[in-house]
This record gives sequence, structure tokens and C-alpha cells, in this order.
Amino acid sequence: MTYLKILMYARKGIRAEMDRLREMQSKALEGAGAYDGARKLADVLQKDIDALEVDMTTIDELQEIHDRK
Repeated sequence: MTYLKILMYARKGIRAEMDRLREMQSKALEGAGAYDGARKLADVLQKDIDALEVDMTTIDELQEIHDRK
């Protein structure tokens, strides 16, 4: 397995996790009026999404470094 293929799989997994978290966040926001903790849950999910975006940026930077060689 090549380095670029590993990065591709990592991106795919991160995107899937971000999609899953966004879906959960959307459902939490829909219930925010009825449940007190729903808004807090949506905020926590946003922090997780933000962390995954940082991971995705790191992967992009790693590929740039690899491509320069």
C-alpha cells in the first residue's frame, strides 16, 4: 500500500465521520427546543467536527510535503 493510498483512506474516513457528526448535530439542533441538553450536545459535536477539519488539513499538508519530493 502506498503512502498516498493511506492518505486517501484517511481522508475518506474523516469525511465519513464528519458527515456522521453533522447529521447528529442537525438532529440535536432540531430537538434543542424540547431538550435542554440538545444545544450542549450540538456544541460538543461542533468541537469534534472542528478537530476533524484540523486533521484533514494536516493530511493535506502531509501530501503537499510528499508531492514536493
